[in-house]
This record gives sequence, C-alpha cells and structure tokens, in this order.
Amino acid sequence: MKFRAAGDREFHLRGNSSGADIDGIRLIHVTSVGPGEQIIKDGQFTTRLCDTFNENLTYFFALRPAYKLKGADEKQSLLHYFPFVFVLKIENLPTPYHVYPFDTGGAATGAFDRAASHWLYLDDFELENGIQGCANHIAWAFNDRLDYYEGTLRSDLTTGVPDWKVGIYAYNQIARLAQRGNNQPDLRASSVEIAYKENIPIRGTVELVIVPKNFLEDTRGKNKKIIDLLKKNGIKWQLYDWQPNQRPSDFHVKINQIVKRHLLKVKAL
Repeated sequence: MKFRAAGDREFHLRGNSSGADIDGIRLIHVTSVGPGEQIIKDGQFTTRLCDTFNENLTYFFALRPAYKLKGADEKQSLLHYFPFVFVLKIENLPTPYHVYPFDTGGAATGAFDRAASHWLYLDDFELENGIQGCANHIAWAFNDRLDYYEGTLRSDLTTGVPDWKVGIYAYNQIARLAQRGNNQPDLRASSVEIAYKENIPIRGTVELVIVPKNFLEDTRGKNKKIIDLLKKNGIKWQLYDWQPNQRPSDFHVKINQIVKRHLLKVKAL
C-alpha cells in the first residue's frame, strides 16, 4: 500500500464506534533477545527512525504478540535471535503518535496487497488517536477482545455497508488475512498498531516479560544483572523452554499461549 500524495485524507474507519471501554488494555512489544536485553539495560524503549513514516518512533500492538522477526524461519544457534516479549500497562503512557488497524510496516512493504486495493492509501486507514481510538476500533470490528486476540473478525462487519464505502470492504479483506483457516494467517493484518514519538520508560509501564529460560538461568549460573534490573523496575517474568538450532518462529504458539493466559488473568481479554 502506498501513501496519499495529494487530496484530502478520507479516514475510512473512523466514527464506526465510540465510548468503548479502555480498562485493562495492554500493549505488546515483541523483539528478539538481543535488542530486548538492551531495552532492559537502557531502562526504556528508545525511538528509532521508521522507514515507513520517516519519523523516530517506537511501536507496539494492542493486546497481541503479533510479530515477524528477521530470520525467524531459519534455524538459529544463538539465543539473541529468539523472541523477547514485553507486556505494558497503558496508565503511564503518553498520547500516541498514531493508531492504525494493522501493521503499517507490513502494509507499506506489500504484505497485505493481495487483499487491498491499489486505489486506496495507507494513511487513509489511520484510526482516531489515543487508546480510545484503539478500543473503539476493536469494539466495532470484533465481537469482543478475546475474538480480537484470536484474530476472529465479526462475520457481519460489512452488513448494511454501501458498496461505495470501499475502504471498509478493503479493511474487511485485509483483516481476514489474520484469521485461522487462511492459507498463511498473519496476525499483523488485524493487530492494532500504536506508535509513540517519545522514549518509553520500562519502569511503571512494563509489567511482564516473556523470555527464553536460558536467558535468565541455566545449569551454569544465573543472569544476575538482568534479573536484578527486572526486580528493580518491578517487572515479573515468565519463561519458555529453548534449545539452539531451532527456528524462532517455532515459538509463536507457545508465546501466544503465555500472553493469552496473562491477559486473561489481568482481565484484559
């Protein structure tokens, strides 16, 4: 999908719902162990230049560990390549720079082109800003947050929608790329993306990290420096079993299960 070069933006998905409950919403940031370790040491998520918007931003998804790590489908021997998940509370976060109904990086590089229209523009899909815009969109497009987590779009999303509102029909097609039963389901296609222009401190925001067990401890000792930093910042952790020479993508199912259990526990779903 490309950006609009001229004319007024149309905002296809705004105004479909309002006043949705924001209580309990969590944001998820997934990276690999290498940069995840640096975030813990820095004490913050540091903005980086985004090629899509040409702005220094840091990115999160609402209520989902949707991600595509570099080299995820190739066997890796080093721990640094495997998933590192952050779960954040929203109470101490600033106002987002933008909110979109899908992964804009994926959209800009053609990941959803098979479901989109060449005559619609990426920036016309921007939602109302703020966590409220995120909550409103989820309430409109999904029966509930649990369906959103699973990628199950409302079956009647386009019922009563005039054919000329092509933006809604295009979103419906794009979002269904995330559903089970799709030939190559991609949760990024319906994961609400939230970006910030500010560095985000981990203290007071991150409540949980999910990491390979061997990153914090193995039979030869504990990673005391990182464990102490997690404790200092009030961050809990959960572990998944890891062995070298596996594909990082092999851990998607396990990580999704861990995140889902946590979100249910804190009544986010």
